[in-house]
Amino acid sequence: MTTAARNVTKVQVLATLHPADLFRDRSMLLPSHRDWAKIPLILKGEWPLPVPERLVIGPENITDFHSEQFDDLLTKAHQAEWIAIDTEYDRETRFLTLIGVGFRHQGKVVGFQVSCSRLPRWAQGLLQGTIKTLVTDIPVVYQNSIGAELPVLKQNMGIEYKDHKHIDDTMLAHAVLWSDWEHSLEFLASLYSPYNKLKQYKGTAFLLYNWGDVIDTIAVWEGLLGEFKKDPLSESIYREQSLKLIPLIVEAHERGIRVAKDKVKPLALELTMRKVKSQLLAQAACGYPINLGSVKQLAFYCYDLKKYKVPKERGKEKRTVSGDTIADLRKAVGPEPDLEGEEKDGLAFEEVNARVQEGADSILELRVIYANALQEFSHYISPCFGDDSSVVARIFPEFKIHTQATGRWSTTTVPMAQLPKHLREIVCADEGWRQVEYDWDSIELRLIAALSQDRPLLEAFEKSWDIHTLTACELFNLPYPPNRVNPHENGESTEWRASTKWNGKGDTRRTFAKQFVYRLNYGGSAKEAITIPGARMLGLNAAKLALASNRYLMAHPGLSKWRASMAMKVQSRFPEVRTFMGRKRILLTDGPKKLREAYDTPMQAGVSDIANITAIRIYNELPWLQFLFQLHDGWRWQCPAHLLEESIPKMREIVEREWEINGELVKFPASFTVYD
Repeated sequence: MTTAARNVTKVQVLATLHPADLFRDRSMLLPSHRDWAKIPLILKGEWPLPVPERLVIGPENITDFHSEQFDDLLTKAHQAEWIAIDTEYDRETRFLTLIGVGFRHQGKVVGFQVSCSRLPRWAQGLLQGTIKTLVTDIPVVYQNSIGAELPVLKQNMGIEYKDHKHIDDTMLAHAVLWSDWEHSLEFLASLYSPYNKLKQYKGTAFLLYNWGDVIDTIAVWEGLLGEFKKDPLSESIYREQSLKLIPLIVEAHERGIRVAKDKVKPLALELTMRKVKSQLLAQAACGYPINLGSVKQLAFYCYDLKKYKVPKERGKEKRTVSGDTIADLRKAVGPEPDLEGEEKDGLAFEEVNARVQEGADSILELRVIYANALQEFSHYISPCFGDDSSVVARIFPEFKIHTQATGRWSTTTVPMAQLPKHLREIVCADEGWRQVEYDWDSIELRLIAALSQDRPLLEAFEKSWDIHTLTACELFNLPYPPNRVNPHENGESTEWRASTKWNGKGDTRRTFAKQFVYRLNYGGSAKEAITIPGARMLGLNAAKLALASNRYLMAHPGLSKWRASMAMKVQSRFPEVRTFMGRKRILLTDGPKKLREAYDTPMQAGVSDIANITAIRIYNELPWLQFLFQLHDGWRWQCPAHLLEESIPKMREIVEREWEINGELVKFPASFTVYD
């Protein structure tokens, strides 16, 4: 051994974020603080703690199932306040390969692991009986129960979950306490676990990797319990919403949604032909075989041939052709597009022709059609086809309730929440069932009216006035119509319509007012409203929009006061905002984004609370109904056909129940639609 080798000193290294990263993303300041707090523990030799011992059973030591050590562990497990379970399984078949069970006994973490591959039948039966007894008798803590543990345990061991009081989930709990952070076990362990990072062993030491997940789950849950003690409102949201939604979601995952087989192929052909037609028209328009799906070719067309201004990102020019860039270019070189309408209903070839006649760039317009058709096909049509190109019987969207900071659900595999109207016929009710959808009417605007106690808004909703027409009058300094409920057709408003040149519900001023108010309520500025479709057509500029904004806020003093209070709230270092039910969001960002989050969270997250509680009540009180999927503020269920008539009034009673907000009882009306 050389002298240099003998003099090497072992140095402990704590991996954390570079301080410069915190200037770019202040949301990571608090996690970094937790990392820095470990330094004195490391110096004292108190972190990381050694990995606790456990019993490992597999085909090699199968007789340990009958050992005193295993019997003793089971006895101690049944005495524990709760246990943690983590499984490893084949991702395609969900066949269980390894299960780990851990718990705290007399201050120490103990437990066992069982390697399930190649176990004889008697051992498989014994393991199944052991785990069934444990999860029946003792509360269990999981990480990602919905997406992993519950389906795996049900498939491999027949374990059914029914009682939300008998289960906890670290992922769902952390999502309620710290909505804007990541909720993976690896991240949570870095915050709460006294053990060193064990995810690194996934490929080399699988047993240690699984045991690391078990002991990290224990440590994380203990840390979260401590935070819940300081924040009972968040614990209430977690227990009354997150946990009670688990059986509804698990059943929806297993059941899936029936595919209308006779509708899928015609829609697939229609979208394919839209892509082909847009491609052919684009080639004819530019005179050479351009590929609308090629980023390089589109960039060459936009910035080299047409010499359009290259957009900047972080001060640097970037030859991007993203969806947002295409939208900006369309606004710059042609008549203003109705981006919101296109998002809902798509862009028709007839509209392209009309816009090209008015000066629009045909390639940019056709690119929108091509991209929309491509996206709709991949998101909604492709999942309806199996590996053999035949139409499948069912699709299986996966619902997640932990990914959105406002508590809104997200959907993977098939994003049903964004399913366009013209594609909704790809799904249908099961034989002998009917689909029932309820959709709240202007629920976010009604909620902000209740939260701000804005009397003009509350009065408008109480009297069923056309709120968007009245808003247009406030913005554009028009007199209110005599008939405020329906000024578009009613004879009382004939003279008003003539004097204002009103064009019914589709009047550009009304459409603009609707979008403008929503953007304003969500923290958008008057200056930014120039991007709303119709703004230029109405001759609006920054100065006129600022004046319109002031008019609106003066007409709604309650809303104006509420906005001012939220602006004051964000002045603290890490402010928090809550819904009327207590759902929390800690604002970890800086600048205008923080203020926008303060504005929109009470509304969006408040709607999430209302929607979740409503769904839980329907699930519990009308058990014959089956949840299918969400559509933004709409929820679709299926009902046995013979129970449809009696079910809808009961659903309406639940959906339109009264809520106490700021000491007042508020209702949120909804429309109901029945589908085959």
